[in-house]
Amino acid sequence: MFLKIRKEPPAADIKTLQTIDEARNDFELVLRGKEPKYSKFKSAKLDGGTESFAHKGYKLTVHRRADTKDGKSGFFYGPELQFTDPKIREKQVFSEIGFYTSDELQNLLGDRFK
Repeated sequence: MFLKIRKEPPAADIKTLQTIDEARNDFELVLRGKEPKYSKFKSAKLDGGTESFAHKGYKLTVHRRADTKDGKSGFFYGPELQFTDPKIREKQVFSEIGFYTSDELQNLLGDRFK
């Protein structure tokens, strides 16, 4: 008897892989100062502009909190990704938040800087 090798993963696996790919894409877009492509806006905080987004299988928070670091005023900015799909067994939360001066964040966000 020969072992059968599937060339394509089952449909459920394709959906999971698609969710991971869309989440990665949104995360990387935010790192480059762009709007997420797949997740949709849910809410905003009054802390300097933190926004929450959601899509099938994950939540994306774009942190943008006014603060001071080493005597400089600016913002903590960056994405935080949380998978909500139980089929995704990888690390459940990813984040990459850094401190930016107002000028640095304005250069990153362009017209989106308010």
